[in-house]
Amino acid sequence: MKLRLSGSLALIVSFSIPLAWCEDVQGWTRDLSGDSTIAPVYSESAPDMSAPDEGKSYMDKNAMYFELFGQGILYSINYERAVTSDIRLRIGFSAWSWGSGFAKSELTAFPVILNYLPGESDSRLELGLGLIPALGEGWGGSNIVGTATIGYRYQPRDNEWLFRIGITPLFTFKRAIPWIGLSTGGTF
Repeated sequence: MKLRLSGSLALIVSFSIPLAWCEDVQGWTRDLSGDSTIAPVYSESAPDMSAPDEGKSYMDKNAMYFELFGQGILYSINYERAVTSDIRLRIGFSAWSWGSGFAKSELTAFPVILNYLPGESDSRLELGLGLIPALGEGWGGSNIVGTATIGYRYQPRDNEWLFRIGITPLFTFKRAIPWIGLSTGGTF
């Protein structure tokens, strides 16, 4: 007796009997191990074990999105991965410059944030803490800035799209800078 899983559950019962006993029986297939036997195959459908899109209680595990302002100051491009159903790790990239000539400054930032999204609905509160390592000038002498997120996230379970808006303050050793962010992107 064999048990095989593929898509839906199928139970395969196999045994060999002489071919002469049931040459005219429909539904029987030849046993590959010999010419003189056949093996009946019985299958019983079982419920699909994969979660349907409309009923899943989790968000997609990966997200890519563009954030205007937020932890990248002017903008950032971000990748996010679910660690658990409520915890997500975000890694971003932002590079920009301002000024001209001798007064030109450049900044490249890499936001790294751990977000907590309680609940299981399409609309969620988003709370996060993280660090923004930076290369270049512009952070008041510091190369690492702290950050937080207090926001709203809309990510429908039956769609591969997300929207985020929130307060994203920045922290240095000397001061806190209030800031906001607006994001949209895709999930997979």
